[in-house]
Amino acid sequence: MSQTHTESALIVLGRKVRLRNLPYFNAHDLMRWVPELATQDAADHVIVALSQLGYAEKFTSPGMWLLNTEGIEASRAARAQAAGKARGATLTNNNKKRDTGGSLHRRLWNLLRIRKALTTEDATSLLADAGEDTRSIQESIRKYLRHWRQSRPDVVQVSAKRINGFVRYVLVKDIGATPPPQDNLPAHVRRARR
Repeated sequence: MSQTHTESALIVLGRKVRLRNLPYFNAHDLMRWVPELATQDAADHVIVALSQLGYAEKFTSPGMWLLNTEGIEASRAARAQAAGKARGATLTNNNKKRDTGGSLHRRLWNLLRIRKALTTEDATSLLADAGEDTRSIQESIRKYLRHWRQSRPDVVQVSAKRINGFVRYVLVKDIGATPPPQDNLPAHVRRARR
């Protein structure tokens, strides 16, 4: 029988012992409590494994087993380990689904939606954090704005008016919180994303 079946049985046994305050069990109990143990043989193999590990002892009634102190401690450890794995899996899953609302791409789009008109200089001064390389950020902002103007001229256009020599980009049509797709964004611009 696999180690995971034994661990599953330990986790369930520890929970049942704690809830019922009865450390006694048999193969039929294991089959009911642990779905992976569908047959009598599988449950018997797990009981033998628990016995060989020193976690279970035969009780006076035939077919009944006792989860001893070592078994209860092993059960606690197995439950803690399973909880840690579950928490790690949840965190990993949440990180995969994490909203990238803090990326330069989205922040720039939201700023353009709020301001309706922007220069790269204005956007850089508002979006760059202290200590960041503003020159590279300004270059990325310029590439994003230019790309949006080229890929969606119905949404972003260049104003005839320039501010301090900088091109002024104007939001003509608000298409919502999601910026224009980056599918046809040049590779050097995609690398610059934050």
